[in-house]
Amino acid sequence: MTSAVASSNGTAVRDDASDEREPDVPSADDLVELLGDEHTRRVLETIADEPMGGRAVAEAVSLSRPTVYRRLNDLADAGLVETTMAMCPDGHHHKQYTTVFETASLELTTDGLTATVNRTDLAAGAKDGSKRAVGDD
Repeated sequence: MTSAVASSNGTAVRDDASDEREPDVPSADDLVELLGDEHTRRVLETIADEPMGGRAVAEAVSLSRPTVYRRLNDLADAGLVETTMAMCPDGHHHKQYTTVFETASLELTTDGLTATVNRTDLAAGAKDGSKRAVGDD
């Protein structure tokens, strides 16, 4: 398990003794802004239980498809959602969106804001539930 703790004051602590920041690791401020949006949270909650296509998400949350796709793209850019291609019985294919984290938390201390996301790395093919925390430096 690799973990990083991100804070708004520019510090980062990693328990794997690595100083490298992963490219898809958002800042604590970015996570607050992203998850502060009600539509984004509704989209995220909808796909938390099972992977879904964008149209199905839009129907489930009663939002326009462009709004849903913008939120899904933002969540994917933040490393909270991953896309895969799904084949339909008729031979067509479409993107499926799934969450790739177990928990997210924020902590506000005198040192600043800290965000921690325990992420399951599905992209790396890990089926063993390995996790890493996503944050900023």
